[in-house]
Amino acid sequence: MSNLTAYIRDCWEAAKTAKSPITAQMQRSLRQRNGIYDAGKLQSIRRMGGAEQYMLVTKSKCRDAEAWLKDILIQPGLRPWDLTPASGTLPVGTDEEVDSIFETVDRMKDRINDQFIVGGWYRAFEEFLYDVVTFKAGFIKGPILRKERLRRRVLKANKWATVIEELILPEYERRSPFDIFPSPDSTGIDDGYLIDLIRLRPSHLIDLIGVPGFNEGAIRQALFELKEGALKGNTDVDSAPTVLSAAGSYRTPEGKLTLLEFWGDVEGWMLKDYLHVEDDKVYPVCVWVVGEHVIKAMSNPDPMGLKPYSKVSFEEVPGQFWGLGLAEMLDGVQSACNAIGRAIVNNAGFASGPQVERNVERVLPGESKDMWPWKVWDVTDAQMSSTAAIRFYQPPMVVDKLMQVYEFFLRRAQEHSGIPSYVNSSSMDSAANTNASALSMSMTQAARGVKSVIKNIDLRIIAPSVERQYYFNIQYGWVDTHSITVSDVSTIPDVKVVAKGSSSLIAKEQQAIRRSEFLRTTNNPVDMAIIGAEGRRHLLKEVARALEIDVEKVIPDTPAASQRLSSAAATTPLPKVSTKISTTDLENRRLNPSGDPSGDFNLFTNSADNSVQGQGSVEGE
Repeated sequence: MSNLTAYIRDCWEAAKTAKSPITAQMQRSLRQRNGIYDAGKLQSIRRMGGAEQYMLVTKSKCRDAEAWLKDILIQPGLRPWDLTPASGTLPVGTDEEVDSIFETVDRMKDRINDQFIVGGWYRAFEEFLYDVVTFKAGFIKGPILRKERLRRRVLKANKWATVIEELILPEYERRSPFDIFPSPDSTGIDDGYLIDLIRLRPSHLIDLIGVPGFNEGAIRQALFELKEGALKGNTDVDSAPTVLSAAGSYRTPEGKLTLLEFWGDVEGWMLKDYLHVEDDKVYPVCVWVVGEHVIKAMSNPDPMGLKPYSKVSFEEVPGQFWGLGLAEMLDGVQSACNAIGRAIVNNAGFASGPQVERNVERVLPGESKDMWPWKVWDVTDAQMSSTAAIRFYQPPMVVDKLMQVYEFFLRRAQEHSGIPSYVNSSSMDSAANTNASALSMSMTQAARGVKSVIKNIDLRIIAPSVERQYYFNIQYGWVDTHSITVSDVSTIPDVKVVAKGSSSLIAKEQQAIRRSEFLRTTNNPVDMAIIGAEGRRHLLKEVARALEIDVEKVIPDTPAASQRLSSAAATTPLPKVSTKISTTDLENRRLNPSGDPSGDFNLFTNSADNSVQGQGSVEGE
């Protein structure tokens, strides 16, 4: 074993030991979302002979939270990110020069979006949301260069043909939180070393033979030891939830081997057999270890020494690597709901029929214990007993009271999670049932918690991914989408990444609600006389655009349509507004010596013709 291998194996053992309680908690969260009792709890329940129902409160909340995040962050036709020229990069020159800068930035945005689509970023992002709500953190890895076979249509001799190409592409993937092992004292991705546990089949390892950067001899030796059953360090990993049972046991899938991908700083004297380094310096590197063999060692391709990982938790804990997942936050409520749910089923079962006491001394020998309607019991007066031979006891039904307690804990689940019951279902709170405005207010209050999660996703996942891809294109040459040529990177300006999840997308949603409310509020003759036909047309168009409706089809901008709208506004009669207040009313509005109003302190009359309050002036004041 080389010095580098020994160092990485020591780091692996320390990281695995430190993560043991984290792994146990995430396994518990996974069982909690899937509705599976752990082995000890299930054994206790079966010992009592009670019901085994699992109330899927956590699954419901996690599913609703995941759907809510997807609705906001993954919208058809919209990107949850943007690029804009950084402040100070725009030249002081002609409009053509400024337009050229913006055009270059737009082309870069299109290129990054194409790379995200081909490289699997959007797919990884959607899978990552499951981890965020379920476990203590979610991870996205990339860009990582990989060889892929792609099928494309190309133009040859004025004819389109299908070709199969092998290309090196920057790719992204969701990494399981069970497979990420930070250093024991790490507080973030780039604080200390990080080990990514990768499982791959022997055929994948064979494909690496002959690839530049990989040690062919080490790969062949690892494959030989695997075949002989002598590959050390390959079967001592039990963290990945590949096979889940009620007992919570996990096993490494058969036919795969484990690989340690190490990212961190290593002293030069341990790297001299692999890289051209100096002994007394520290270098950020990426090392692949299979068993006791280093099959790859390279310098970190990021010039800043940053790792190609992004991480976020549903609730971040300052100063700690692992945060809190939604399932963990609902742990106590889930346990209480399970206990009450089992009690409800048990009580309903016991109270569904009577408990029977039978005096065996009065019942004839061999009498069947079976019961059916209109059964006749033959008894005797043995031992001069005057007691009844059969007695019935009806256990009380307390399901209603248990349901009240259950509803109490369901409300606690909403408070702990910040996910109301009507986020992704037809059920609504009583306050939200009143009208659309009440529902909007209730949703706005509930959205405060999810806004915090989205903001963390913006800052820790979306923005870093876009920024890494942007500098990747700068570093390795920007391949233009249209010309398929390497562009001059000197024409690409400095840009600012804008993640739009917690700002633009939520603001757009709230703005659409406010516009709809304003549209309903101004739907009266008085406001129509003020706004006019053109103002109403503009308002209708803005609301339609917010709802992604084809404005030109719904609200055609034609002279005939304008004439119809103006005629409708002109022919609508205005309500009569009283502008006079009687002497009695003025007297009632005066204050008494104590400073209190002496009568009805209303600024407007209660006459029948005062149908619109707040219009007109007050005479005599």
